Amino acid sequence: MRVLAYMADNQGCGMHRVAWPAAAVNGLCEMALGQAMLVAAQQNQPEPQLIAQEVAAVKPNVIVFQRPMAAPTVQLMRQLQRTGYAIVVDIDDDFTCLPESNPAHKATDPKESPIANRDNHWLACSFADHLTVSTQGIHDSYGGGDRVSIVRNRVPQHWLNVKMPKDDPAAVIWTAVLAYHTDDLDVTEGAVGIACSRAGAVFRPMGWAPSCGPKPEYDAKMAELGNAKGYTQSSPWLDLTGMPFTQIIGRSTAGIVPLCDRPFNRSKSWIKGLEYSALGVPFIASSLPEYQLLTGMGAGETAATPKEWRDKLERLLRDPEYRKERTEAGRDVARGLTYGTVGPEWVAAWEKAWKHSRTRMAA
Repeated sequence: MRVLAYMADNQGCGMHRVAWPAAAVNGLCEMALGQAMLVAAQQNQPEPQLIAQEVAAVKPNVIVFQRPMAAPTVQLMRQLQRTGYAIVVDIDDDFTCLPESNPAHKATDPKESPIANRDNHWLACSFADHLTVSTQGIHDSYGGGDRVSIVRNRVPQHWLNVKMPKDDPAAVIWTAVLAYHTDDLDVTEGAVGIACSRAGAVFRPMGWAPSCGPKPEYDAKMAELGNAKGYTQSSPWLDLTGMPFTQIIGRSTAGIVPLCDRPFNRSKSWIKGLEYSALGVPFIASSLPEYQLLTGMGAGETAATPKEWRDKLERLLRDPEYRKERTEAGRDVARGLTYGTVGPEWVAAWEKAWKHSRTRMAA
C-alpha cells in the first residue's frame, strides 16, 4: 500500500496529524508527504493542479487530506476517488459545533468564505472512503461506526529526553492563543492567580502574536483573566517543532489546560497535557473526556471546580516531592504514547480506506 498525505498547515495540527504520523509508519507501508497544499497556499498557486501533478508522480493507493475546506480541492478529491484512489479525511477539531467566539467559525462560514468553508469540509467527509479523528467526541459527531477510526495524538520520542533547569521563580505555563480560548481560563475563577500568589510563582501564558495587538496590552489582559496582576510574564506563540518551544515548556514548573465545558471542547484531544507530560511538566486540566482518559492512565490531574484548580495547582507549586512524583508519572505515561508506538494504528485506518475503495470500484 502506498499512501500520499497532505497537511492543511505546517503548525501543530499538521505536524501532529500528518507529518509525524507519516514518519511513524516506519516501513509499514510506502509513505509520501505531499507538499502541494502548502506550496499552493504559500505561493498562491492553484491547489488542485499541484495535487493532481503530485498524485500522478507518486501513484498512491490512498490519499489523505487533512481538514479539506476549499471547493476546488474537494471537487478534485471526488474525481480522484472515482478513478480508483481511496480518499481519507483527517479531522482534529469538531466542526459540527464550532462556538461563534472561535475565529474559525467566521473563517469557515460559507457566507463569509464562499470558496473555502465547512460546507465543503462536510461534503468531503460524506463521500470519503474513511475518516481518521483524534477523539471519541469527533468520532461520534462525524457518524461513528467502522467508517471512522480514532487515532489519538502522540508526542515525538525525543521530547522525553528534554531536561531543562526549572525557572526561579516557579512558572505556570498555559499554551493557548487567546482568540481561540476566550472563555476557557474563566473556569478557574481566578484560581491560577491565587495559587501563583501563595506560592511565589509567575503565570506564563504562551500565545502572544502580533495579530493579538501590542504585547503590553495582551499581557495586561492575560493578567486580568488569570487574576495574576503583577506576576504575569507572557511568551510569544512558538512553532512546536523548534527548540524554544520545548525549552520554554520544559523550564516551567506546572502546566494548565483550562477548557470550559461545551461540545466543542468535549471533543478536544489530550495533546496539551501530553506535551507537558513528555517535556517533564506536571499539569492540571479541566475534567473533560479526553483528559479524564489521560489522567486515568496516570498523567496529570483534572480539576472540576475553582477550589480544585487552586488547591491542586498550589500543591504542585509548593510541594517539590509531590511535583517530582507527578512529573515522573507523566513521563512514564508519555513514554507509551509516542509516535513510535502509533504507526500500526494509522496503517490499519488507511487499509480500511483502501479496502472500501476496492469494494466500491468493484460494485
